[in-house]
Amino acid sequence: MIADSRLSVNTQPTDNAAKIWLPENSQPLYFLRPKNAQQVIACAVYHYHRPPHSKVGWSDRAYLLQKPPGIAWDSDVIQRLDADNVTLLAVRLKTTGTVYYSTLENLYRHGKYQNRPAGLQLVMTLRYWAVELPEVEQPAAPVAEQLSLFGGTA
Repeated sequence: MIADSRLSVNTQPTDNAAKIWLPENSQPLYFLRPKNAQQVIACAVYHYHRPPHSKVGWSDRAYLLQKPPGIAWDSDVIQRLDADNVTLLAVRLKTTGTVYYSTLENLYRHGKYQNRPAGLQLVMTLRYWAVELPEVEQPAAPVAEQLSLFGGTA
């Protein structure tokens, strides 16, 4: 693993474990955190056993970027994930449970570096992310009464 000046690696468990998109009882390999904000998890890396991907970088977000509408990843985090052979990225929007995912290669191809208040970030607009909506139970539709051939109910 690469030592980063702005990132710390942590393997402590968290309540933010990905429950929708990852296999049940998945345990993170490690967490990437900004050194100046230890309570913030920039990314959790999990084993992911769906070839060609073996690891996924998972991030829970409270909101998406508005201008441009997209998702930003800290450049230090992306470099670390690339060095650790993480090929798949997933972002869950906490408010809706919607999961956005993309390959790291796709992020490099369609993303643009922007110097934002949080530092240099790689931003990719939403049109390049695949979306998985959370399952929502729908109430059963009412069943209509069966009418007889000559009127009235059967």
